[in-house]
Amino acid sequence: MSSPAIDAEGILYIGSSDGNLYAINPDGSTKWSFTTGGFSLPLIGSGRTIYYGSLAIGEANTSGDTSGKLAPTPIPAPAVTPVPTPTPVPTPTVTPLPTATPSPAATTVPVDTLSGSGTGSLHEERIYHTATVAGDGMVLIVGGGPWEYTRLAELYDPVTRSITCISDAVCAHGIGAAATRLLDGRVLVTGGNGAPRCAEIYDPAARSFTRTADLNSNSWNHTATLLLDGKVLIAGGTNDFAYGTNAVAEIYDPETGSFALSAGSLETPRTEHAAALLPTGQVFITGGVGSPREIGSISRPCLRDRKSVV
Repeated sequence: MSSPAIDAEGILYIGSSDGNLYAINPDGSTKWSFTTGGFSLPLIGSGRTIYYGSLAIGEANTSGDTSGKLAPTPIPAPAVTPVPTPTPVPTPTVTPLPTATPSPAATTVPVDTLSGSGTGSLHEERIYHTATVAGDGMVLIVGGGPWEYTRLAELYDPVTRSITCISDAVCAHGIGAAATRLLDGRVLVTGGNGAPRCAEIYDPAARSFTRTADLNSNSWNHTATLLLDGKVLIAGGTNDFAYGTNAVAEIYDPETGSFALSAGSLETPRTEHAAALLPTGQVFITGGVGSPREIGSISRPCLRDRKSVV
């Protein structure tokens, strides 16, 4: 199960390992499902378009359809302005210079987002990484594996459809990190099995990373949920390579740049779970894996009141 996305009406979008993308109403009922054939992280774009892997699914086309055969809404290709043919200079005494071949940008790769036959790729092989829309509209790609944990960070530009390398992250977060866009457009990156207590802030204006305070507990495969007051709830996760699970909940305050343990903890230790902010300000936490890592061993969700953990 992927980390969820939630829109302004409280509808929850979750990708599942069964190859489907689900839209869940605030009352817990299924609004629709879409068979993707893959597993990715859902993102919500303008016009309530759901971006899922190489698909863009129009919410306007999904009303009442739970057949799993929803048609993806294609992203229109940018208009190309033809370059006018230069007028040759009519003089026989001048030898024309050879046409210079432009050099391609060293760090920019074109990306085909819909056809499935893209000619470009990420600059670094990654799985279990994060992809977060920052305040400037660019998609920040950081962390992941599988073989070597990289600090290399990349940006996807949805206008030019290109991926560019930027300055390295402070930590090589590895697998299971979480990235959360803050209210001011910056991105908080936390944990990961490569740096389980590391937390840092990405500033889209400077396109650089700054270390902030450490987490109080080792954590990867945790959730990091932006609350209504701008703080971030860090909940659960894996805390060691023996696959122990956390019941820890802590709050990150962007104004002070610090983490504080909450007054309470999760009722059940869990990792690889999902969390979503409800319109009431509560956080819905569900599913996951518990010690001794038995898949499906946790089925009871719990609701945490934001006021009880601040």
